Amino acid sequence: MSLLLAACSSGEPESTAQAKGTVNIDIHAWVGYEAQAAVLAYLLEHELGYKVNKRAVKEDQSWRDFESGKVDVIVESWGHNDWKKEYIEEKKVALSAGLTGNKGVIGWYVPEWMAKKYPDITDYRNLNKYAPSSGPKKPEMPDKCWTGIRHS
Repeated sequence: MSLLLAACSSGEPESTAQAKGTVNIDIHAWVGYEAQAAVLAYLLEHELGYKVNKRAVKEDQSWRDFESGKVDVIVESWGHNDWKKEYIEEKKVALSAGLTGNKGVIGWYVPEWMAKKYPDITDYRNLNKYAPSSGPKKPEMPDKCWTGIRHS
């Protein structure tokens, strides 16, 4: 929260050439994370005068890299209490900056039209019935399917 408050100050940012320092942000492979990281990087660079390096890497590697200093910021961490315990509480190489405010429900979702056309598809035990086979497409298999994350 203090970062966002500082970003709203009226002071002029320093140019990139006179940057205050460098912040290394790891990017994890989901769209909401990437969006938050982009906003954070923009504020750090354009409002606060920091140089920002972004690196696409898997979550577990990010946590390990706190020790070496390869990463300064992980924007979101969903449910990795074992890593939080190891790197924040035990090794003390990372800090929690608090919750982001996101409340996500992670699961499998199907469009309403698909649930109406294939009523048993909403039961996970029936999904193999609709899975692609190595042969030609089965007539009962839907043309399109998607998964998603619903944010409440």
